[in-house]
Amino acid sequence: MKRISTAALALAAGILLLIACDAPGQPAIGTQPTAVIGSTPTSDPKPDNSGPPPTYPPLLPTPTLSMGMIRTCGDLGGIQYWFDNCWRGVVNGQLISVAAGGEKPQLGGKGQPAPPPAAVFLVFHGPYLLGSDSHPEVYKVAGGSRLGIQSIEGTRFTLVLVDNYNNVVPGTKPVVFDLSTRQWVSP
Repeated sequence: MKRISTAALALAAGILLLIACDAPGQPAIGTQPTAVIGSTPTSDPKPDNSGPPPTYPPLLPTPTLSMGMIRTCGDLGGIQYWFDNCWRGVVNGQLISVAAGGEKPQLGGKGQPAPPPAAVFLVFHGPYLLGSDSHPEVYKVAGGSRLGIQSIEGTRFTLVLVDNYNNVVPGTKPVVFDLSTRQWVSP
């Protein structure tokens, strides 16, 4: 009995496959039936696009943002602000981020002294601090150079003047900002 090599078997299988694909009236393997010229199609040749469009996963993982008080947001203020602490949440149905801190000292120009840095409370429209909102709402507090969030009750933020080490400046009174109305209110 003669042995047939593997290569010969593969060649024979390929030839049989080609013959089967070219058989009259038979569709090629792995293809959909096609209409024959002069015949009436039995199904609608248009694809069914009645459903929702396909969705694809993001190419990169998306970040999971923390909500509520964020104690370590320090130098996210770019060249203009120091942030001592921050908060992120939903107010009036909108995702809002806020930061308490101060302006970074600026250089004076042409022999003029630089204005003293102001304590600021910033409101950003969106989840990110700077970058997501090129025009945040800036609320300044006189009498100090940095603010810190001391407590939050509902949409009211109690803010205190702090030093460079985030310690409350002795002898200063807290101020309260209502985030939903964007106004300073009585403590």
